[in-house]
Amino acid sequence: MAITRKKTERIELPKPKKSNGVSDLHKRLVKIAGQWLRAFDCSVVLTEPISWAQEFPDAVGWKGGESYLVECKCSRRDFRKDFSKVVRRNTFGGVGTYRFYMCPTGLIKPEDLPPKWGLLWVNENGKVSRIVGFKTRGNASPLSMRHSGYAIDDKPPERRLQDEIYILTSALRRKQEKRIRRKRA
Repeated sequence: MAITRKKTERIELPKPKKSNGVSDLHKRLVKIAGQWLRAFDCSVVLTEPISWAQEFPDAVGWKGGESYLVECKCSRRDFRKDFSKVVRRNTFGGVGTYRFYMCPTGLIKPEDLPPKWGLLWVNENGKVSRIVGFKTRGNASPLSMRHSGYAIDDKPPERRLQDEIYILTSALRRKQEKRIRRKRA
């Protein structure tokens, strides 16, 4: 892809580097998503957890019994591909009481979002802006939060708690195994 400034001057934009099929931009967005969840006071935050769950979130955090899913998207194609996932097509739900897409500024528009999903834009300096999502009033608890997709009295999207348990137990098992290996060494 190239940008033309004048007829004589042409600047080539670097292509995103990939290692193991994952772009550097995606890795950066996942790291920012984890930081955003921690700044939001999630007591447990996992990035790219591996488990038996049907969903493999980029970042997920838990706060006060509620879970927050962040899916990072680097292209429109990747965003559209997300709709073909089994957990998006079926009605049994996925991970997250509150769900967000995170992308570079302007890549995904609010009107492109599925119902009850939020949108986080990240600028070139790594600053996150909540474009669509729940609103809090003062020092609000999760019960008093409002999501732009539904009112307080409406039910949040159906949540697959079994997958969240798989993700958490897998993370705990890995941490425990690491501690055991350190003791043996």
